[in-house]
Amino acid sequence: MLKPLKIRTVTPSGSFAASLNLLGGRAPKEFSCIGEPDLLDRPCLGFLCSARCSGDAILAAYEVSRKLDPGGESVLGGFHSPLERQFLEILLVRQVRVIVCVPRPLKGMRLPSAWRVPIEEGRLVVLSPVLSGNRRFSRSDAEVRNAVVAAIANPLFIPYAHPGGSIERLLPTCAGWGKTVLTVECNDQPLLRGVAAGNIEEWVSARGGVVGKKRLILI
Repeated sequence: MLKPLKIRTVTPSGSFAASLNLLGGRAPKEFSCIGEPDLLDRPCLGFLCSARCSGDAILAAYEVSRKLDPGGESVLGGFHSPLERQFLEILLVRQVRVIVCVPRPLKGMRLPSAWRVPIEEGRLVVLSPVLSGNRRFSRSDAEVRNAVVAAIANPLFIPYAHPGGSIERLLPTCAGWGKTVLTVECNDQPLLRGVAAGNIEEWVSARGGVVGKKRLILI
């Protein structure tokens, strides 16, 4: 039988705490986590995407997941929607460091078997701002999770924000925080352009993830 993974309680400090200050009174005082908490103090790229997403944005996001540098920033997100889960699977195969933020208590949560090795190797952390309570989560819980992701990470990669959805509503807040928002080149949504969303492909290329149109690392 596999040994249970240890759940730790983490009090934010350093750059982790400074980022959470953006949330003001909504900032969690403590988090529970599984994995190496030092990963929380390193720079990270936030990943948020609506469950309902255009086909072009989905394909472009897959391409980005295959180009991110395993030696670069960690990727922080909820990884709950179908696209987000598939994005996560690619990151784990390519050994990109990942922080999964979930809006539910970690105690009693069944983690996917594919997460164990990355956790033990120090390249995956499961983080929760919810220390106790119901293991089911609501839309409001998910919105809090998204706000935590947006506060901690910079820049934020948003392939698609469904009109009227929670991620679209979060964008003006991110802009007010001075966050850099990135999206895929094919996305011309007015609100993303309204917050001066940059090009994720150019950002990846500038960090050595690609040279021209050639991939350095593939699955």
